[in-house]
Amino acid sequence: KDRINYAMIQSWITFCQSKHGHLCSPPITKIIERLRVIDVDSLRVIAAPENCNYVALSYVWGSHATPTDSFSQVVRDSSVVAKKLGYKYLWVDKHCIDQDSPADKHEQVQAMHVIYGNARLTLIAAAGEDCQYGLPGVASRERIEQSALSIDGNLYVQNFPHVSQAVGGSRWATRGWTLQEGLLSHRRLIFTDHQVAFQCYGMHCVEAVHWPYELMHAKSSHRFPENVPRPPLGRQIQDQQYYNTLQPDFKLLSLLEEYSNRTLSYPSDSLNAFLGVLSSFASRKHPIYHVWGVP
Repeated sequence: KDRINYAMIQSWITFCQSKHGHLCSPPITKIIERLRVIDVDSLRVIAAPENCNYVALSYVWGSHATPTDSFSQVVRDSSVVAKKLGYKYLWVDKHCIDQDSPADKHEQVQAMHVIYGNARLTLIAAAGEDCQYGLPGVASRERIEQSALSIDGNLYVQNFPHVSQAVGGSRWATRGWTLQEGLLSHRRLIFTDHQVAFQCYGMHCVEAVHWPYELMHAKSSHRFPENVPRPPLGRQIQDQQYYNTLQPDFKLLSLLEEYSNRTLSYPSDSLNAFLGVLSSFASRKHPIYHVWGVP
């Protein structure tokens, strides 16, 4: 269908919430001071209320610059999705981080692993080249239809590209900042030109395939080799089974290799755009620290 099936998406999230516990809904361990969010009803940026349940957005800014007081199409579409799924607040870096305050930017960048880790859901805009493309199937941006043909009473349906292929070939998968945004999120709702996919630490679902949820459910993340590569929807880390066998230090090196193949608009962002991943490894039970990005 051209329009998104929000009831199906909500059933994916509800199943995850009821089955996966702390695996996909970890307790909030750190509060970000001066955290701001977009109220999807008023479309105003406000101070995040206490115990705020918010949706985060991961997207590509692109060359279409928009003022911080004006929302691009992908932000407007994301507000619609958040509201349809029952969420009141949306976090978007461009609008929720004070771009004119070096102190605020420094604090928020240092806490990216907390911001995306605390999000109840992250929307990944893996279609289009910039922020004005929007989310296919939400508003004006149409999706590529799934062709079907009936021959002698048999129905033949076109296969969509695998989600890992659609994401791996996207502009989103080439950008440096999006690596940690996808990796640090516990639940991801991925928008491609063909369909929407849901990925958490326990299962993976797509609109085009309807299976009983119990068949897609795993008590750990080790089922993902045959689905979207995790982590983190990248180009280089394709052998997920091999990745799962690595020790934490080698996992970090694999992520650094992936990150090194991505691009940044500003070379000065090279450490900041990976800092969330480094902070995540440093906060583990057996921490791995770094010196200016070198483990």
